[in-house]
Amino acid sequence: CVLYKDGTVKCVGQNNFGQLGDGTQTNRTSLVSGTGITNGTKIVGGAGSYCVLLSDSTIKCWGSNSRGQLGDGTTTTRRTEPTLVSGGHSWNEVSAGALHTCGVTTEGVAYCWGDNSYGELGDGTNTDHSTPVLVSGEHTWASVSTGGSDDSPRYTCGVTTTGDAYCWGDNQRGQLGDGT
Repeated sequence: CVLYKDGTVKCVGQNNFGQLGDGTQTNRTSLVSGTGITNGTKIVGGAGSYCVLLSDSTIKCWGSNSRGQLGDGTTTTRRTEPTLVSGGHSWNEVSAGALHTCGVTTEGVAYCWGDNSYGELGDGTNTDHSTPVLVSGEHTWASVSTGGSDDSPRYTCGVTTTGDAYCWGDNQRGQLGDGT
């Protein structure tokens, strides 16, 4: 998917999970503008899903949702049209991983949602969440970034407004940067 300067989104390619956002599961060989997004400011993609930060500080996501990574309160396998992330937060940042998504609010609070098999949501559990869950700790975040893929370890890192970096989730390849 591509975010244009005018805030619209167009997508092309495989569409088995509705990841083109055009209301279908039809693969496309040329760009299609069926998402209805007209005020996008940032687009991120996961494994079979996309999320767009909108100019009104909301986030809409579509595509694969098997682990709740779209944040709409469901685990409906496929969302073929953009759906609003639950919780009523005002967002400043969004990052989409393979099966989880994270965001930072305009107040600097970090939330994550979706798969939590490795603790990648940062809430101190391994419980999946289909709506945004607060990242533990009392930090003020500047950004978060999700990592991993659907068949490899998943993790999340974030940078606070004071410049400190933190990572959480799976560390079997040393990706958390803590020396272990």
